[in-house]
Amino acid sequence: MTAEEFAKEFINDIPDRKTKIDDTLTVFSMSVYADDPELKILRKELNKAGYKLILEKPSKKPYEQEWRLVKI
Repeated sequence: MTAEEFAKEFINDIPDRKTKIDDTLTVFSMSVYADDPELKILRKELNKAGYKLILEKPSKKPYEQEWRLVKI
């Protein structure tokens, strides 16, 4: 799956989340970072859809970073 495909799928899955978006932290697997190391594509597509990713827990290991998805 390409970074663009992942971004579209991630955005399509947002309405299916059962908890409030602001209360949920997300981590991404290494396969996501392999195609989009800085999550630029994902963040760009999320921005177009009215959302933003905020890094809540930085880490040198990308797969340990925790991100908060917020509606803008």
